[in-house]
Amino acid sequence: MKRRGFIVGLSSAGVTLATQTPVFGRGDLSDLELDLCLDSTSSMFTMTNHWSIQRDGHLDALDDAMVKHLLIQQRVYVRLLYWSDNDIRNIHMPFSDLVSDEVSYQRLRETISTFRMPNTELLTSHSTLLNHLRSLPMMGKRRVVDISTDEPVWPEDIMFCVNARNQLEKEGVQVNVIAVEGGYKINYEPVSLKNSRRVTDSMEENVQTRSPEGFTYTVRGWHTSTYTEALISKLKRELM
Repeated sequence: MKRRGFIVGLSSAGVTLATQTPVFGRGDLSDLELDLCLDSTSSMFTMTNHWSIQRDGHLDALDDAMVKHLLIQQRVYVRLLYWSDNDIRNIHMPFSDLVSDEVSYQRLRETISTFRMPNTELLTSHSTLLNHLRSLPMMGKRRVVDISTDEPVWPEDIMFCVNARNQLEKEGVQVNVIAVEGGYKINYEPVSLKNSRRVTDSMEENVQTRSPEGFTYTVRGWHTSTYTEALISKLKRELM
């Protein structure tokens, strides 16, 4: 990811916040809404194969027998979001529906497999993602947000991020993170993976919720096997 040079507040971004209450009227909706938030900032495309590891990791995790069974059995309402900078127009949501059978499950997989970002030179704003999530109506009695990221919250964004996180907590939303250490560079130098917690600590302090109790999984480096393993474990914990 690249560090963005400025912050746009919620009001100037033109976001209208919705009340976080379950929205019914399309039939019997799920008890659980799962928002899968995939990183689509510039480092995902300019630094080795990060984008493909994230994409394939989600596909492999969805193919896990227990994850697939839990999604379909519980008729989970899934939102798929690709997030990046402080312009909400750069947050894309190509999938938002119940995953209740093989057809809807395959449609979710196909969306992840084929989605392409129209702009691959985007910066980073965790707070804009959190505020955008607040603007979306809840589609279940319980809501879990699942964020993938390889960069800490930048200092100028911390206040906005914490405020948005705190509001989500008040609305009963659980925010969890999969934090990839060493996925970005500081002053153009690689970040050491050994014992690194820079991203993890930032997510625990500023992004994951405390009540409902959220959690952060740490992955050291962008590697398909370790990323997928962590994501499978994370999804099982969220769905069970």
